[in-house]
Amino acid sequence: MTTPPPSVSTTSGVSAPQGYTAQADTMVQQARAIHDAAEDAKSEVKDLQPTKVAEKDFGTKHGQWHGQYSLGIEQVGKAADTMCASLVAFANSIGSAGKSYSAAESAQADAARRSGSGL
Repeated sequence: MTTPPPSVSTTSGVSAPQGYTAQADTMVQQARAIHDAAEDAKSEVKDLQPTKVAEKDFGTKHGQWHGQYSLGIEQVGKAADTMCASLVAFANSIGSAGKSYSAAESAQADAARRSGSGL
């Protein structure tokens, strides 16, 4: 989306805003892409926890750090899962907004056609 600087108009009346547009089809498509990517990531996130690295894999001198490592991996897994859920919710919001814009545009087009049909 491009946002040009506001222009100074010397004409009177109300002008349509410049720079802000909504393309409903694009919003719905991008929402679907975000949703699909988040769902794909969810399956990979499930593989993060619990850790598959055992205490013995840390070696005899570093085994004491396994507990903190496991806790860290668990926290990363939970954070990634939460991020995926947030992205799915965000995608749903974008998709809903796109559908709302599309419905509003259709309703306004119908109203404009009806108002001009009696001329």
